Amino acid sequence: MFTLRAFRIFVLVCTFSCLSVKANSSMRTVINEQFMKPDIERKVWQFSDEGVAVKDGKCVISDNGQLLSRSSLPEGILEIRLSFTRPLTRGAVAWGFRHKYGARPRLTFSVEESMKLRASVYDDNGIRYESPTVPFDGKVHSYKIVWEPKSAVFYLDGKEFFRHEFTDNFTVSPRPITIYNYDSDAEVCVEEIVYRTSATDEQLAEVKNKYQFHIAKLKFVELSHIDLTELPEVPPYWMDRGYILFTRPYIQRIFQTDTPEAGEIINPEKGLSAFATPGEYEPVTFAAHALKDTKEYEVSVSDLADSKGNFITTDNITIGTVRSLNKRLLYNYNWSPEYIFMPVFIEGKKRVTIPAGTNAQFWLTVKVPRDAKPGRYFGTIEFASIYGPEGGIPSRIPLSFEVLPFTLKEPDRYSFSFWYPAGVRISEPGDIAEDFAEMRRHGINSVSGAIGPGATAVEKGDNIVITDIDEKFRWFCEEYKKAGFTQPFLLAV
Repeated sequence: MFTLRAFRIFVLVCTFSCLSVKANSSMRTVINEQFMKPDIERKVWQFSDEGVAVKDGKCVISDNGQLLSRSSLPEGILEIRLSFTRPLTRGAVAWGFRHKYGARPRLTFSVEESMKLRASVYDDNGIRYESPTVPFDGKVHSYKIVWEPKSAVFYLDGKEFFRHEFTDNFTVSPRPITIYNYDSDAEVCVEEIVYRTSATDEQLAEVKNKYQFHIAKLKFVELSHIDLTELPEVPPYWMDRGYILFTRPYIQRIFQTDTPEAGEIINPEKGLSAFATPGEYEPVTFAAHALKDTKEYEVSVSDLADSKGNFITTDNITIGTVRSLNKRLLYNYNWSPEYIFMPVFIEGKKRVTIPAGTNAQFWLTVKVPRDAKPGRYFGTIEFASIYGPEGGIPSRIPLSFEVLPFTLKEPDRYSFSFWYPAGVRISEPGDIAEDFAEMRRHGINSVSGAIGPGATAVEKGDNIVITDIDEKFRWFCEEYKKAGFTQPFLLAV
């Protein structure tokens, strides 16, 4: 199944209270960019290092590209002609400033989930007004926004699309024109941008001096995880094998460069142990620290059996390897530009090659059948070369697993949930059903998240009213009920 990633484009400019832009003889063209040259006019535009280029007379903006006018601009008339290379999951064309890391657009055409078009007006305080959505496509269209001191009127292909009159306390400050594409498989092809205003050169200069925005030059800072632990005395059993199997509580990360401590080294006679109740998922984890290059080793596990002929078979045990990636410490660059190579998820593979002095962590998940008999079950975990004895000495360590004689009640006073980015993940009902079923299997009793573009939350008195619900949000609600979650959906608005 192919799913386009979330996509946003923004084109922005803002207000200057002393100006009027009603069409008159003083209205003049300040920007008329048709992108016919191979290079973008640097006196007019600033742009990101990647994701912006001129191709065949069009400014093509791809994933994470941003085009930003060097000057902030006041009220006026903005017209843009552009198309998308393919249907999107989400995107927008706006007049106002869209900062790459979270500031709201001001006057916005947005293409949202299921290819629906919406116009929105945001003021400096985050107050928002929106038009209803209409079906849309990615073909070439002309977007026009007429911005006056007390109103904003949106036109699509010459026809009025949305009009909003400003109140006295509704203000939008000058911003640059921006076209922005975030996290997308699509490309935006901009053919022409025209901005006209009745502002004088003096007024434009005043706006430029007061409101100035720049594309951030991203300078990420790499952090290194350094473990100062000295390698303890290695028992002969592990020295002969050229690697050490060790374990630590699974809520603690094991970095690839960690050194096992003496108390973490597995005793090959005692092995590993764990316990759980019927119906639970319980992890059993360990890591291999390579004393020398350890090539093509694989983890396997046997059935678990008690003394009475009962089994927890291997089809109830999944084996995975913990994978590390470069990850930022915080999602917002302005808050933290640092990143570190760290363990982040369990990859569904059993085989590894471990360079000398580094680790690979393995994660076994035992799903205890609901009808499992209580008692202590025994089995074996094997860590061995796929080439047999010629590839290295295997290790077989015992695994003791106790099934407790009771089951856990589902909590009825607390909500346990995962954040679920519904607006990004949903492409068909089956996606939601599969995700929700997996959550329920693991005892999750609620889901938390934002509605996303599927609906709008409006405060009315003491209530929050959900409006403008689209098909995807209906899917979400229906599948939530079918999945049997016992607690309310935790909605972020």
